Amino acid sequence: MSLKQDIALHTSIYNDFKPGVDFVDYNALNAAADIRIKIHHALADIVANWQTDYLYLPDARGFLLAPVADLLKLPLQMARKTGKLPGKTHTVRYGTEYSQDSIDIAAIDLSGKNIAILDDVLATGGTALAVNEAVHAMGGKVIGFGAIYEVDGLNGRALLEQKQIQVETFVTVSEVKDLKR
Repeated sequence: MSLKQDIALHTSIYNDFKPGVDFVDYNALNAAADIRIKIHHALADIVANWQTDYLYLPDARGFLLAPVADLLKLPLQMARKTGKLPGKTHTVRYGTEYSQDSIDIAAIDLSGKNIAILDDVLATGGTALAVNEAVHAMGGKVIGFGAIYEVDGLNGRALLEQKQIQVETFVTVSEVKDLKR
């Protein structure tokens, strides 16, 4: 079975979880260690090809992809909801498909560093664009974004690619629905 099929079979989609928003529930995937390990290795291969210096993971479901940093021996930074990181931070406000939010990253020198962002889902791209803005303010450059899932029709991929950010995802929400029929 392909990785895409494994992921789809361990995923539930809840239509209109919030008005107009489908929720990607991968609790069954979290319980399948063998598939999670495959995902981590596949993402590590992608990130390695981007020649990344740092890995950023957005709050909170992106944290599940932290083993990728270990596989590549890369420094890891968290992008957290405002007020969750101690010390000096850089804050960016942004919109998602269902809310307005803000995100902080630690105010560290990223001058000349290539950054990859990994998250569970790519939807509108709002979170990734906010991390991109914060990284840019610290002197770094986001060169890639990877996610397990991509929500069709929300234009997140196109917005990231307009910023010259490479995008890799394993399966779209419509593919999950199709593979589960």
